[in-house]
Amino acid sequence: MLDSFTCSLCSKRKFRTTRAYLLHIRIRHADDAHFRVKCGIHGCQCEYNKYYSLCKHIRRHHSDMLERGSSEAFTEQDDVLSDNDDEAECHSGPVDSSVLQEQYFCALHKTVFKYSLKLREKYVLPASTHEDIVSDCKSLISNVLSCHNDVIQCHLKNSGYDVSGDDVLTQDIFDISQYERLWSDCDTSYKVTRSCGDVLDMIKPVEHIVGNFKSYYISLKNTLTMLVQKEDIAPFILQSFSCHESHLTSFISGDAFRSMFSHIKGSRVLLIHLYNDEFEVVNPIGAHRGKHKMNATYFTLGNLPSKFRSSLQQIHLVNIVKHKAVKDEGYAVAFAPLTQELQELYTDGFTTSLPGGHTEKFHAVLCTVSGDNLSSHALAGFRQIFSSGRVCRVCMISHDELDDKCVSDFTLRCAETHAYHVEAVRQNPDNCAIYGVTGPSIFFSLTVF
Repeated sequence: MLDSFTCSLCSKRKFRTTRAYLLHIRIRHADDAHFRVKCGIHGCQCEYNKYYSLCKHIRRHHSDMLERGSSEAFTEQDDVLSDNDDEAECHSGPVDSSVLQEQYFCALHKTVFKYSLKLREKYVLPASTHEDIVSDCKSLISNVLSCHNDVIQCHLKNSGYDVSGDDVLTQDIFDISQYERLWSDCDTSYKVTRSCGDVLDMIKPVEHIVGNFKSYYISLKNTLTMLVQKEDIAPFILQSFSCHESHLTSFISGDAFRSMFSHIKGSRVLLIHLYNDEFEVVNPIGAHRGKHKMNATYFTLGNLPSKFRSSLQQIHLVNIVKHKAVKDEGYAVAFAPLTQELQELYTDGFTTSLPGGHTEKFHAVLCTVSGDNLSSHALAGFRQIFSSGRVCRVCMISHDELDDKCVSDFTLRCAETHAYHVEAVRQNPDNCAIYGVTGPSIFFSLTVF
């Protein structure tokens, strides 16, 4: 019976009744950003991305399980609201109603907060509209609770129970004003932003000054720590690398990874793939083009299979700054927090607890840096001019020869020749046009193999 009511989102949580299982899904997971759950009853593989669709399916196809669950002597709240699986047992004694009320309140508080955040972020509502909707929800819930309490009090009074006495606990249960606290962290956009870190463990960006502009950096170490602790990601980062494939399937099949495999063999290593690009937050025309252009850097975890890395859920923002700041001060200044932390993650690493309860130490290695032609040349230390001179960062082809010859006819760039070109440009900046190189890459200090 227990296997029929295992929560696929929690992996280990099991329930004795269908009702307890549904209550757990509604309270814990229904408002998740990427909610998707399998039915799981009697091996049913039907998947749903909405809680009420799951309920409708169970009522239609597994109604016998609902009827059977209602007659079982089982206290649902003991199993649903306990964060410790060892405590999810059947209790025959009375339940402390004040404790139960506080447990439900904590679960509802998080659900209400997720709802408010979803209104603002998913549907991109203006602050004033967001506050109006939340205010209407507060009023609606207060009216529902008030009407429900009146019905319950009437029933108890007709049954001979005096609800107007001096029983403080009873009066506290019927006090609907305490539910005003549910909205204390999310009734305005400012409170939602302020409380994201406390309620949802959001990693807050750190301000970094780049010239006359502000840049915001999201700690790569904190993001990686959060990712490796997730139950659906941990199995992929703990499995060993297989770099003996005869054909190219991913980065770990290439020569670059094989050359450093001996250095990382036996270690828990996280593979970092960066992507940098610019975007306009508005749509200006004419002379105002580029005025509000932003430069953003993202990363994906290379330990995950490619089918998961392409999902937006697995693409994480690392750094964001105005593009004018990058043009004025350079990528080295704008990316200083990122390069510093990348070096620390490789040399020192970090230790964290995994879902199984044991601790592991991880190191992170920057594998690739992607971007459009302009960003890639700037980050790698090549000229950002494509109308003359050496225009390719892969070979030594010049712009005048693009129409006449193939790339195979030219000498490819390699680490040794590139180091020579960088040194030549350092000694004489006029060599920049000859070699197509402006200097070392901002990630040159991270070269460890």
